[in-house]
Amino acid sequence: MKFVPLGEVCTVVNGGTPDTRVQEYWDGPHAWVTPAEMGNLCTPYLSATRRTLTDGGLSNSSAQLAPKHSVIMSSRAPIGHLVINEIPMASNQGCKGLIPDKNLNYKYLYYFLYANKQYLNELGSGTTFAEISGPKLKTVLIPLPSLDKQQCIVEKLDSAFAELDLLERNLGVSEEKTNQLLQSFLSSAFAPVDESNLSANQGSVMRTVRLSEISTFTRGLTYSKSDEVEHSNNIVLRANNIDLNTNSLNFDELRYIKDSIQIKEDKIVMKDSIIICTASGSKSHVGKVALIDKDYGYAFGGFMGQITPTDKCNPKYLYYILISEKFKEFLMNLNDGTNINNLKFSDIANYELSLPSLEEQCEIVEKLDSAFAEIQSLKAQIRTKKDYAVSLRQSLLSSAFTQEEAVA
Repeated sequence: MKFVPLGEVCTVVNGGTPDTRVQEYWDGPHAWVTPAEMGNLCTPYLSATRRTLTDGGLSNSSAQLAPKHSVIMSSRAPIGHLVINEIPMASNQGCKGLIPDKNLNYKYLYYFLYANKQYLNELGSGTTFAEISGPKLKTVLIPLPSLDKQQCIVEKLDSAFAELDLLERNLGVSEEKTNQLLQSFLSSAFAPVDESNLSANQGSVMRTVRLSEISTFTRGLTYSKSDEVEHSNNIVLRANNIDLNTNSLNFDELRYIKDSIQIKEDKIVMKDSIIICTASGSKSHVGKVALIDKDYGYAFGGFMGQITPTDKCNPKYLYYILISEKFKEFLMNLNDGTNINNLKFSDIANYELSLPSLEEQCEIVEKLDSAFAEIQSLKAQIRTKKDYAVSLRQSLLSSAFTQEEAVA
């Protein structure tokens, strides 16, 4: 198989950003893309951008137009996001435009770059963030069969990826349905009880209480960056140790601080308490929770809080309430912080919830545990299939550009 440098079969053009303070440079006829608008393999074509440039914006920056059916690639932070432009398009300085010549199929180029995303990242360099330069990009070797062979490879990949796209969309629908089913169980479990329809022997009626009446709250540990060490006995959980999708703890990227720092007891996670994310740059992460199932001996960081139920409330009952859609909607309606989304206990202290007897709480928890176990099993099956689709997509790409006969 013949390999040639990219610079021999395509022109690489730079991106750039004209002065944002000069209105005459903006809102013109020329599309201008940034890495934030790129990166979805399933829909590689782009025919419109959020911002546009005038002729003056182009001439007063390093941005250059790439003609229709070029490939625009993010070249820094991150490297390797891709789109095929359906109209002439410029980009900001975080991108490069690759204009294929007559010997290179533009879709073949797109698939080749996607297949080699990891390699392109390895070529990046820089102290603040990794970037791949135009000259280095031009040296990347691309296998170059005939145009007919290129077209054949593109058609095979297009067909296979269309099936994978459909599979992933269906899996996404299935995942959403399992989430809806989960919330349906929660809504049913915590639905208000109509006291007038209860007979004397039908059990107690749920009373409404505020969160502050059945729990206490503690802020997490604050420390400086200089207190962090590679390893110690002082382990700190942070907000990213709460998985947003499963509302459970994960122990990836634990932080360690100096053993000389004395950590107060109330900054240590307590069994049967619930830790909650209280600050994040993303509003969707504020309020995510995890139940502490044992005494880990770990501290919890300053962007987290610990909610400890009183003896009137089953810890898991409260946990299920805090992962319910009703509570999430309550959080979303709270006012944002100034620069970061902040959550204080005073914001949620008056949240009202239904509280039956401890015996009934345990019965509700038991039913929800059983339902959730089935739902988690379904979710695990869906995740396995989604992972398979991703790996199969990459396998097809790898085969196409290391052994063209496999798909040609």
